[in-house]
Amino acid sequence: MRTKKTLSVIRGNRGEVADFYRNFSRFKIKLITGWQSVFSKTQKDRFEFYFLPFYKPLKFDPASLLNQRGNLSWTYIKDLEECLGGSSIVSITDTYYFFNLQAVNWACANSVPMVTVIWCTIPNHITSWFPPYSFITKKVVEATDLFILRSKTALQFTDSLAVPRSKTKVIYKGVDLHKFSPSPVTNHQSPITVLFTGNLSKAKGLDDLLFVFEHVRKHYKDLKLVIAGDGELRRQIMNLHGRGVVDYRGFVPYEKLPDLYREADIYCAPSKYKSFLGIKVWEEYFSYALMEALGSGLPIVTTSSGGIEEEVGSKNLLIEPGNRHQLKKALTRLIESKSLRLSLALNNRKRAEELFDAKKQAELTEKAILEVV
Repeated sequence: MRTKKTLSVIRGNRGEVADFYRNFSRFKIKLITGWQSVFSKTQKDRFEFYFLPFYKPLKFDPASLLNQRGNLSWTYIKDLEECLGGSSIVSITDTYYFFNLQAVNWACANSVPMVTVIWCTIPNHITSWFPPYSFITKKVVEATDLFILRSKTALQFTDSLAVPRSKTKVIYKGVDLHKFSPSPVTNHQSPITVLFTGNLSKAKGLDDLLFVFEHVRKHYKDLKLVIAGDGELRRQIMNLHGRGVVDYRGFVPYEKLPDLYREADIYCAPSKYKSFLGIKVWEEYFSYALMEALGSGLPIVTTSSGGIEEEVGSKNLLIEPGNRHQLKKALTRLIESKSLRLSLALNNRKRAEELFDAKKQAELTEKAILEVV
């Protein structure tokens, strides 16, 4: 029997990541993460899994001084190079993480091909010209054999880096459509439930949703807002939960998310932007949550931030980021029209089946990677 080549994937700790790569059949997968694992035992049994701790090259994280910790943190992954041993190909995501530099240096030293997955949709992103991120980005661009873009909108980013189109392939990500499927109950009883999942932040537009919902709920007795996630607005949301304004579920594990979506009648993702010194550093590139909502057959109220319109299409209710009047109008329209909710629900499930089936998209991704080995 022919031995499978080893694809080392350096990623975050999202359960969706494990679900996606379990669909690969022609590679032996080695999944490496520096984040605390939330993967289930079933997911881990599918392939080699390594949780390696982060470490800081300095005694503090300079990104914290700019209030930009997280993706921009000055952190490396301990023993990453040793863990990459035996890899036939290495896959990283985006261009500017500090530990991407470790992966690139190892791959170049061992003549191993590199694949970089791109989510960023912002042309001339700050990490392409602001050091030290610009140095890391330059190294990644030079070393990468194939860029897999998770949206067409992301071409704006790679074009601004002068990446040849011949080295890029646009392949959407996907979600498990068996898990994320519509509720078998076709006629939800009162109350009508609006759902928000993800980072509890102003950049995600949650402040706008909370403001609008407080006004809308006065006109509709049977209306509920369910919120799941964690983040900077957690205390405010817990306070609202205590007052009975919202139903806050806290952080919901990945395996329980499908049932949460099935409780809902409307999904709301009013994403905006995140800026530093007036420079846009984040927008909604391409959302896992929106793919999950589409698969779950939920009508969606969202914005035109980043690649959202490409993701959800033109039939859902899209508004300008940060426009609370439009948000109120869109939510009200869906609350009052059961027929519109049903029509969008059917359309969204069909869209997910056509574009975001994890099994199909994983096969396309694996085929593209095999071409560079």
